[in-house]
Amino acid sequence: MSFIFRILLLLSVVLNTGSILAQVGGANAYDFLDLPTSARVTALGGSVISLNALEGDVIQVNPASLSDTLNNSLSFNYVNYIADINYGYVVYAKEITSGHNVSMGIQYLDYGSFTRTDNIGNVLGNFGANDMSINLSYANNSLDTNLSIGATVKTIYSNLDALSSWGSAVDFGLIYQIPKWDLSLAIVSKNSGIQWTSYVDGNKERIPYNLQLGASKGLKHAPLRLHLTYNYFNLWDITGGINTVNTTTSNETLNNFKLFTDKLMRHFVLGAELNLGKSFFIRMGYNYHQRKELLVQERKGMAGFSFGTGLSIYKFRISYARAVYSIAGAVNNFSLTFNMSSFRKNTI
Repeated sequence: MSFIFRILLLLSVVLNTGSILAQVGGANAYDFLDLPTSARVTALGGSVISLNALEGDVIQVNPASLSDTLNNSLSFNYVNYIADINYGYVVYAKEITSGHNVSMGIQYLDYGSFTRTDNIGNVLGNFGANDMSINLSYANNSLDTNLSIGATVKTIYSNLDALSSWGSAVDFGLIYQIPKWDLSLAIVSKNSGIQWTSYVDGNKERIPYNLQLGASKGLKHAPLRLHLTYNYFNLWDITGGINTVNTTTSNETLNNFKLFTDKLMRHFVLGAELNLGKSFFIRMGYNYHQRKELLVQERKGMAGFSFGTGLSIYKFRISYARAVYSIAGAVNNFSLTFNMSSFRKNTI
C-alpha cells in the first residue's frame, strides 16, 4: 500500500506543475474533457474512476482500467446534451502482449448551429462550433496481478467559428485491487497539459486539471457495488467563491461548520450498482456539487441525481443513463460495446 501513496504524492506534486491552482466552473479551456461520455459513469454520478473494465468507454475516466478483457473491443457513446449540443466518444482497445494494452479514442462535442448577425442585427448566415480530442492510451497490469497503471495522451482541437485552438494533455491512472475485500482503489491525474495556440493571441488559458481519488466496494451478502470518488484533491474550494449555503443564523461557529461541510461535500460523488444476474444492472448516482450549482431553490427536484441500466444482449453490452441537471432538463446518455473477435467465423 505504501507504493500507492508514493504514486499519489508523485502525481500531485510532479505531474501537475503549473496547473495545481486551476479553477473549475468555466474558467478553463477545453472544459468538454470533463464531460462523462460513458453511460455507466453518467448513471453513477458522472465521475467514477475505480470501475472494472466491462466497457471500453471507462478508459476515458481512468486509463488504468484498460485491460485484456477489452481486447479487440469497440465502444460507441452518444450524449443528447442541453439544447442542440451533442457529444460522444468512440474507442477501440487492443492487447499487445500479456499485461500490455493500448487503445485509441476520439472524443467530440458539437455545439450546434448559430445565427451570424452584424452589429445592428442583420442576419449574415450561420456558423458552428465544436471540440475534439484524439486520445492514445496505454495500460500495464503485468507488474502485479492486483495493480494496473495507465496513461492517456490527448491531442485537443477546438473551433469556435473563425477562432481555433490547439492543446495537449496527459492522464495518469492507477487501480489497485484487494480481492479478499472485493475492494478497488484508484488515483487519476487528469488533464495535466497546456494550450499550445489560444483562441486570441496572447491569451492562453488553463486546462481543467483534476486530481481524483476513488474506491469501489462490493458487498459480501448482496449483489450491490458502491462507488465513491473524491474530485479536485488539488483544490479545496470549488464553489467559485459563491456562497450557496443558508447561514442566516447568528451562531458563527455553526455558520462556519455549514460552509466547511458544503465545500467538503462538493468533492464527493456517490454511486451504487445493483447486479440482477450476469446480464442486467441497475445504477444510481448522486453528485452534490452538481446539485448545488444547478438547482432552482423554489423547485429543487432531482437535480444532481442520475439513474441508468446496463444490459448484455447476445454479443453486445448496452447502457443507458439519465442525469438530472435541474428542473429545466436532463441529459440522456447511450453506450454500446462489443468485441469484434466474437463475430469472426471459426475456421478449421
